[in-house]
Amino acid sequence: MSKVKMGKDDPLFKETQIFAEKYYRRNHEKITPTCLQNNFGMGYTRAKKLCLAILESKSRK
Repeated sequence: MSKVKMGKDDPLFKETQIFAEKYYRRNHEKITPTCLQNNFGMGYTRAKKLCLAILESKSRK
Protein backbone atom coordinates (compact mmCIF):
# COMPACT_ATOMS: atom_id res chain seq x y z
CA MET A 1 0.00 0.00 0.00
CA SER A 2 1.43 3.37 -0.96
CA LYS A 3 1.53 6.26 1.44
CA VAL A 4 -1.26 8.81 0.97
CA LYS A 5 0.02 12.21 -0.08
CA MET A 6 -1.11 15.07 2.11
CA GLY A 7 -1.16 18.84 1.89
CA LYS A 8 0.28 20.42 -1.26
CA ASP A 9 1.22 16.99 -2.69
CA ASP A 10 -2.38 15.80 -2.50
CA PRO A 11 -3.94 15.12 -5.92
CA LEU A 12 -7.04 17.06 -4.84
CA PHE A 13 -5.06 20.15 -3.74
CA LYS A 14 -5.69 22.25 -6.86
CA GLU A 15 -9.38 21.36 -6.97
CA THR A 16 -9.93 22.11 -3.28
CA GLN A 17 -7.99 25.37 -3.61
CA ILE A 18 -10.35 26.55 -6.38
CA PHE A 19 -13.33 25.42 -4.28
CA ALA A 20 -11.99 27.37 -1.27
CA GLU A 21 -11.69 30.56 -3.34
CA LYS A 22 -15.26 30.22 -4.64
CA TYR A 23 -16.49 29.39 -1.13
CA TYR A 24 -14.81 32.53 0.26
CA ARG A 25 -16.35 34.74 -2.43
CA ARG A 26 -19.81 33.30 -1.77
CA ASN A 27 -19.81 33.17 2.03
CA HIS A 28 -17.03 35.58 3.07
CA GLU A 29 -15.63 32.87 5.35
CA LYS A 30 -12.41 30.88 5.27
CA ILE A 31 -12.68 27.23 4.35
CA THR A 32 -12.81 24.70 7.21
CA PRO A 33 -11.79 21.03 7.31
CA THR A 34 -15.39 20.05 8.05
CA CYS A 35 -16.56 21.87 4.92
CA LEU A 36 -14.00 19.98 2.81
CA GLN A 37 -15.08 16.72 4.43
CA ASN A 38 -18.71 17.31 3.52
CA ASN A 39 -18.04 18.40 -0.05
CA PHE A 40 -15.28 15.98 -1.03
CA GLY A 41 -16.05 12.94 1.16
CA MET A 42 -12.61 12.66 2.76
CA GLY A 43 -11.36 11.97 6.26
CA TYR A 44 -10.79 14.74 8.79
CA THR A 45 -6.99 14.37 8.86
CA ARG A 46 -6.68 14.73 5.09
CA ALA A 47 -9.15 17.63 5.07
CA LYS A 48 -7.26 19.40 7.86
CA LYS A 49 -3.90 19.11 6.08
CA LEU A 50 -5.43 20.29 2.80
CA CYS A 51 -7.08 23.21 4.58
CA LEU A 52 -3.77 24.24 6.18
CA ALA A 53 -1.97 23.98 2.82
CA ILE A 54 -4.65 26.13 1.14
CA LEU A 55 -4.49 28.81 3.82
CA GLU A 56 -0.68 28.76 3.75
CA SER A 57 -0.53 29.16 -0.03
CA LYS A 58 -3.09 31.96 0.17
CA SER A 59 -1.02 33.85 2.76
CA ARG A 60 2.05 33.74 0.48
CA LYS A 61 0.24 35.57 -2.34
